[in-house]
Amino acid sequence: ILCSSLPLLVAVIGAIKLASYLLGWGFHFDQLLFPYRQTPAGPFPMGEMAPNTAISLVLCGLALALADWRPRINPPPAHLLMVATGFIALLALVGYTYRVLVLYWLGSETPMSLDSALALGLVSIGFFAAQPDRGFMRLVLSRTTGGTVSRRLLPAAILVPWVLGALVLLAEKAGYVGIEFGLSLFAVVTMLVFTWLIWWHARLLHGVDLERANAAACLRQSSAELQRSNTELQQFAYVASHDLFEPLRMITSYLQLLQERQAVHRDPQAQEFIGFAIDGAKRMLALIQGLL
Repeated sequence: ILCSSLPLLVAVIGAIKLASYLLGWGFHFDQLLFPYRQTPAGPFPMGEMAPNTAISLVLCGLALALADWRPRINPPPAHLLMVATGFIALLALVGYTYRVLVLYWLGSETPMSLDSALALGLVSIGFFAAQPDRGFMRLVLSRTTGGTVSRRLLPAAILVPWVLGALVLLAEKAGYVGIEFGLSLFAVVTMLVFTWLIWWHARLLHGVDLERANAAACLRQSSAELQRSNTELQQFAYVASHDLFEPLRMITSYLQLLQERQAVHRDPQAQEFIGFAIDGAKRMLALIQGLL
């Protein structure tokens, strides 16, 4: 019960703070949890939860509460909620990297703090790491071609533009390049990096496809050889059965004649032995007819 109620408590705290922003309640529930004795010197009150932080707590709490729910839809709602949480945290981290307030500051309210953005990002990563067999992670961690592509290109799709943008921004602020040249440099380097990544990955997949094609060709050849061996074996069994059928039928006929003649002499032991021989011959005939 405690494990299921704590995520809902997180969502309720975020919802109360979000409602206070929307309705103007002025209820500082977050400052009750994290009080500060000293008055901050900055423009924002210490311990005040940002609106985007409150939204993230609502999404994160609902995602954790629905983590064990296994609906038929894919991806599950919990994964979609956690993706939204991670996206808000990523926007804030990018905003702090580039010092763009609009990415982590909604309106005139308190901006999301850097430690909150880092914590929400780590929670998102930990959530997906804890469910490797569901939703997005089932594809990412699979041994299929799609899983390989996602594992190799998704981190690059996030980190490469982020790092390149930060380097270009530092070069512009240092006066090494202008805005136009910096933007052009960012576009060109991004295209080159992703072109190399796609080519490298395509070359690896090409090698895997060639190995798979060779394995399929070997399998087809082995199947053809096995089919030919089965055909030859069937033909041999048919010829052998046909060759054995006539002598065995003749032996059965002579045994029956011998049994009729022994009936005159009234020798019970001979009759029994001949009966055993005739029964074995008939069973052998049945086996041979089954092969034919």
